[in-house]
Amino acid sequence: MTKQTPQDFYILGVGANTSVYIELLELLNHRIVGLSHYQEGRTGENLLGYPIVCTNADLFQKDDLSDYSFALSMGDNQIRTSLARKIRARGGHVPTLVSPHATVSKYAHLEEGVVVPTNATIQPNVTIGTDTVIAVNATVAHDATLETGCWVAGNAYVGAYVHLCKNAFIGVSATILPKEGRTIGENALVGAGALVTKDVAANETVVGNPARPIARKS
Repeated sequence: MTKQTPQDFYILGVGANTSVYIELLELLNHRIVGLSHYQEGRTGENLLGYPIVCTNADLFQKDDLSDYSFALSMGDNQIRTSLARKIRARGGHVPTLVSPHATVSKYAHLEEGVVVPTNATIQPNVTIGTDTVIAVNATVAHDATLETGCWVAGNAYVGAYVHLCKNAFIGVSATILPKEGRTIGENALVGAGALVTKDVAANETVVGNPARPIARKS
């Protein structure tokens, strides 16, 4: 991957995954200006030595965010993509972040805002859409397509030729078996450890081995 020019970053969201983003930005030699949280009253708290300096509402009072870049550490796909749109509308940047310790094929295509941390693997002919996150130790196999706003959790495996639609969430250690034409629908959720052998419908939640539906969002 091409070495990235150091930038000044805010990290939005202070939760279980934020430390991964802090380490990723440090590895890429970016400067972390501070953390931002949606809740009032947390300003001044610290995580790994970095302070919460403002709320998200404080940031969005500014019409121009063009001087800064942003990393969005929350796992909720819809919240993350909504915040990314608001940032870009104000001129801010949500760049792609790839750890130097990740394996990303030169034949893969990553769009803006994609995050690939340490030990994640992206194989050839993979397309990953805007603001999708591939977590630590996850793998996306060759010829897979992931649309915008997806999340592939730690140790999950997305098989070859699989298509994840917008905002699909793949849980920890889940496996999507490879098959041309296999689709995980928009806003679908695949539970932790699930083994997916069939298509998953839009807004559907599946769990188990083999994975079976338990709920569908309205």
